[in-house]
Amino acid sequence: MDIGIIITIIASIISVFCLIMLFQVNGRLKRMKKRYDILLKGKGELDLEELLLCYGEEMDKIKLKEKEIDLKMSTLNNKISSSLNKIGFLSYNAYPDAAGEKSYSLCMLDSYNNGIILSNLFGREHSVTYGKLVQSGNPSVDLSPEEQSVLNRTLNRY
Repeated sequence: MDIGIIITIIASIISVFCLIMLFQVNGRLKRMKKRYDILLKGKGELDLEELLLCYGEEMDKIKLKEKEIDLKMSTLNNKISSSLNKIGFLSYNAYPDAAGEKSYSLCMLDSYNNGIILSNLFGREHSVTYGKLVQSGNPSVDLSPEEQSVLNRTLNRY
């Protein structure tokens, strides 16, 4: 074989190899450009340093907002703890001549088991409502069996 043909074949092989490498590098470059465009999305013509500074400022704003949210959550948790969020209800017949369980006891407590028990005793001739305080799950005065039952149910349910 002639040396010119051998050199041409080798040059062709090297050219094909270089062409393959060019396509691979071009593909990588396109992927990097796509990632860079996503990174700079909406930021205009910034360089990497300006972009990092911009993101740092945004992070500072996010941290401030997070502190505000934590403070609001703490305030809401305190309010929720002191709200009446434990409720129990029991209806019954307070008098033998009354029908239909029209008397009732309503227990309303906060997270610290402080609150009130309201009892309405319904009779044919009259209706009477009583209110009794509860502190830390303990009533301030003696309770009727129905009131004690509704208090126990309310304390045990939550």
